[in-house]
Amino acid sequence: MFVLLYATNIYFCKEIKNDIDQKMMNSMKTPQEIAEMISKRFYPLPDADLDSLASIIESSKAAKGELLLDNGQISKYLYYVESGLLRQFYYKNKRDITEHFSCEGNIVICIASTFQREPTRLLIEALEPTVYHRISFSEFSDLLKTSLAINRLYQKILE
Repeated sequence: MFVLLYATNIYFCKEIKNDIDQKMMNSMKTPQEIAEMISKRFYPLPDADLDSLASIIESSKAAKGELLLDNGQISKYLYYVESGLLRQFYYKNKRDITEHFSCEGNIVICIASTFQREPTRLLIEALEPTVYHRISFSEFSDLLKTSLAINRLYQKILE
């Protein structure tokens, strides 16, 4: 009896997880909506700049435990967390040291690696199923050259 109940609970939990994952993907916001959310939170952008920002946003999801950035990689993105939880951490003396947590509405960036184009020692891990949107720093840098408002947005993100 116990084995049957246990197996039924495992199946039920897997079904709930699959249902949650499917709902998470179906409820993912569009790049335009994410651009508007970033603008609302950090600095108001005119419509043309919102469209430009939305055009470089890529949407994705990460499973619990998935790494978005691994030790030794060069960071190329800014990450906006729509839902879920990300952790930035590094290893020291064979122990992982958490540097930062980022939840819904936050932007994650490995500043040193992104700016200096050097391999990072920071890792970015999803602590739970996470919907995120990444912005190529290279493409974002191109927008910085053409828009004063996007420059101001960028300054506010870094503050």
